[in-house]
Amino acid sequence: MFDLQPEQADILDTFEDSIRRYAQGDEELNGFMALMDISNQRLFAKWFYLLRVEFFKTMKSFLEKLNQYMNPRIKRKKKDMVDIQEMLLRAALIHDFVAHSFFDVDKKSLEILESYRICCLILVYAIKSLLVGVESNQEHIDPSLIPLIPMIRYVNADLNNFTNSWKAGEI
Repeated sequence: MFDLQPEQADILDTFEDSIRRYAQGDEELNGFMALMDISNQRLFAKWFYLLRVEFFKTMKSFLEKLNQYMNPRIKRKKKDMVDIQEMLLRAALIHDFVAHSFFDVDKKSLEILESYRICCLILVYAIKSLLVGVESNQEHIDPSLIPLIPMIRYVNADLNNFTNSWKAGEI
């Protein structure tokens, strides 16, 4: 289909390995939970495992589609990138839901969930910036990204320089 650079193939293999390990951990957690009563701690761990698997699957799809999108030999499918954008937005919303659904979750776990949610939202914004002119369901910036706007503007300038260089054939 298309050629991956060795380091890109290694990254995709790492994501595939992570998905497999989380799935194995989920099976072990199910067995452990069957032996004991379900408390919020164990239920939270179950949700957290499922979120991580979903996040890794989304990131793997994102990297595959981004490689295809950036390859000049392959016809660009903007719809695929819009689908990835929606998957990332869904992952961000689920991270937010889980963070607010459990009352006795420790501060560190909440910070981790929030960082993953912010990561997803930044990628959503990056895809939206990459696909200028394509219809998107989300036409706003999430309020939690407002403190990052100065950095986003800096990254946008770099992204524009990269895109212009790529279109000019310099990359």
